[in-house]
Formats: sequence, structure tokens, C-alpha cells
Amino acid sequence: MTPPISNITTPMQRAFFAFVAVQDIEKYLTADDAIRSAAVIAASPCPIYAMIEDGLPIAIAVCSLNLPGFARRLRFMWVDPGARCLPITLKLGRHVAASAPVVSVAVRSDREKRLCRMAGFNHWRRARGGWSGCTVANGFRQQFALPEMTKGVLADGMRALGVAGIR
Repeated sequence: MTPPISNITTPMQRAFFAFVAVQDIEKYLTADDAIRSAAVIAASPCPIYAMIEDGLPIAIAVCSLNLPGFARRLRFMWVDPGARCLPITLKLGRHVAASAPVVSVAVRSDREKRLCRMAGFNHWRRARGGWSGCTVANGFRQQFALPEMTKGVLADGMRALGVAGIR
């Protein structure tokens, strides 16, 4: 049986889960850049969903901001290597696909595209470096709302992490 999906709301959990997802997926980032990115995500109202087992995340999804008139975008999805199995990946992917009227995703491989198609991203087109998928056909016309890494948002995120002033 797979664990339930939680909407992550506490600042420390948001920061930790965002850092795990960002650091693992964006391999080109330095540790400092990953912390800064996690801080911005943690301080913004971006939805973060997670499946937790024994107090630790086994799967995390970070989405774009939830603003009227904008499509939601699945920005990062991480599944613990020890828990990588189709039911966990699909459960979280389907939750994200159903979390807003329009949700999109960008993938780099045919394998990722197949998984996302199984999760409900049924409309696809070629994009730079891979594929862009959407839950509805007209979703490609909508913009995505992403957190801006302004000095104020970064400072809020660093304060939420308890590491204000660290460079």
C-alpha cells in the first residue's frame, strides 16, 4: 500500500522537501544555489506535495505558483531511489495532474513522457530538449507563474530556513 499524499505547508518541511527535489534533479547547481532555490520555493505559495513514510519523504512534487489565469506546471518530481516503483510515481503524478484545471510538464526522455502520459498528461508537443505535455489540449496557450528570485523573496526564504545572512 502506498502512503497518502500530503500538501506540505510548514516552512521547514517546505524548505527541506524543495531542497531534496532541487538538489537531486538540477545536478548542475552548486549546494549554495540549491539552498537558495529551495528557499525561494519554500517562501512562495508554490504547491509542494509529498508521500511520507516513517517521517521521511519517499516522493516529492513541486509545482508552479497557483494563480488565476495561469497553468500549473509540475516543476520537479523526485522519488527516493529505494522506493522507485510505478504505483508511487503514478499516484503522485495523477494527484498533480488533477490538482488544477490546467497542468503541464516538460520531460527530457520518452520514458518520462510515457510515465506522464499514464498519469494524465495526454496532450504532447515537441519542445527544446524534449517534450511538453499538458492535461488539456488548449493548455499550451497558457503561461506559467514561477517564483521570481528577487532579493526580497530570497531573503524571506533564507529567514524561513534559519540561514539568513549566509552567502
